[in-house]
Amino acid sequence: MMQIINIQKDMFVVSLYLGFFMGISYDIVRCLRRLISHNNLFIAIEDIIYWCTWTVVIIDSIVTYNSGCLRGYIFLGLLLGCIFYLTTISCIMMPIVSRMLYNVQKCLKKLNKMLKNVFIRGKIDLIVTRKR
Repeated sequence: MMQIINIQKDMFVVSLYLGFFMGISYDIVRCLRRLISHNNLFIAIEDIIYWCTWTVVIIDSIVTYNSGCLRGYIFLGLLLGCIFYLTTISCIMMPIVSRMLYNVQKCLKKLNKMLKNVFIRGKIDLIVTRKR
């Protein structure tokens, strides 16, 4: 009897971790969406890939830790882990990461503009040099 309780406890803890990492991975997807402009089709494709990936991971962990038996506490653990992440760490990290990504994007745009100017000037210099 004690062994069954320990297995269920382990599966609950694993589902808490999985929910936590689901939140982290979704924040990564959100950051990518902020960094790179997406249309609705690509957003839908990203969401499908996200959910298919996590479905495989969750089913594999259920088969590994709980012999494939679905239990309510597994889904409760997933939900609690995700809620814990989204209400604590995500609230702190997302504004910081968004600001960092915005600054990186701004620097990359400036660098791109500078490189274009150098390339155009180099092309003009090359044309002027050939004419002489």
